[in-house]
Amino acid sequence: MHGVPQSDAISNDHRDEDDIGVITAMMNELESDEVKVTKLIRLGKKAARTNEGGWGAIFIHQDLTPKQRETRKLLLQEMKERTTRGEKDLMIFNGKIIKKTPRAENN
Repeated sequence: MHGVPQSDAISNDHRDEDDIGVITAMMNELESDEVKVTKLIRLGKKAARTNEGGWGAIFIHQDLTPKQRETRKLLLQEMKERTTRGEKDLMIFNGKIIKKTPRAENN
């Protein structure tokens, strides 16, 4: 994940707890409660706080090898071209571009 705003807590432990709380809340909202955070590492410099109160600037990405990133880059280019030509509801899944299927409602 990247884009998760950093906590203003003083201690590292409290900042880690805040980060885990945000990630847990996101997984809950995505109906992925079975996901468990086992390790947390912050990379880079502490960024200025933006988009407070929302998750609009948070992205979740797989940890990919350089070869996988290059393959994904090509797929993203193809998907963008297809979207420009009018195709809708496309996503990348298992190294292929597929059409999204609607999620079943939990009633």
